[in-house]
Amino acid sequence: MPYYADFPIILPTGEELIFEQWSIGSRFEPCAAIYVVTKKSCLDQNSRQVLREAIDIDEKNDLQRALTDRTVLHGYMQHGTDIVVLIYKEEDAARRTKIKEELQRLKGMAG
Repeated sequence: MPYYADFPIILPTGEELIFEQWSIGSRFEPCAAIYVVTKKSCLDQNSRQVLREAIDIDEKNDLQRALTDRTVLHGYMQHGTDIVVLIYKEEDAARRTKIKEELQRLKGMAG
């Protein structure tokens, strides 16, 4: 299943980022992005709860390569079949790193 919804996440700065919601195993285009792997069942909650339930928060220069690695996908699937990927495309590497760090900080605050 490909892209099927948007999911807003509000950073501590007040900036709202609209992430694309994709199913795990989708065919992603090669692009630079931040991604959050989480459980689909928690998407009806607020963004902090989604981040608290996150299995992985990362950023990559090539999303396609990062999320088609069978070993990585198998690791995510160990958490069950209720897994989705939230993606925010961002070409600027420094900005991706900053957003990733803010998301990880929010994950820690939500716990």
